[in-house]
Amino acid sequence: MLSFQDIEQLRDRIAQALHPEKIFLFGSYAEARATEDSDVDLVVVMESDLAPHQRNVALKRLFPRRSFSLDAFVYTPQEFTKYKDIPGTIVYNATHHGKLLYG
Repeated sequence: MLSFQDIEQLRDRIAQALHPEKIFLFGSYAEARATEDSDVDLVVVMESDLAPHQRNVALKRLFPRRSFSLDAFVYTPQEFTKYKDIPGTIVYNATHHGKLLYG
């Protein structure tokens, strides 16, 4: 299981490499119910011309030898604005039930 310091290092690596506008932590780590089997759930908001899947892959490549499962979703600012108030979306969950780590 990752510590909060580990999560902060993850955040710092993403911020340094990708210069996002925002990074949200959501799911079990944000809700303080993480276990050894929990993955780290992130929403990252940043400008990008890449397709959504390519953005997510690019972010995961920042951590090639990670010892944890990472579910990272990268949205452009326009996509973020579109989905942030729609219940049931990942962005809604991150903004309404998660924690803002950066931005």
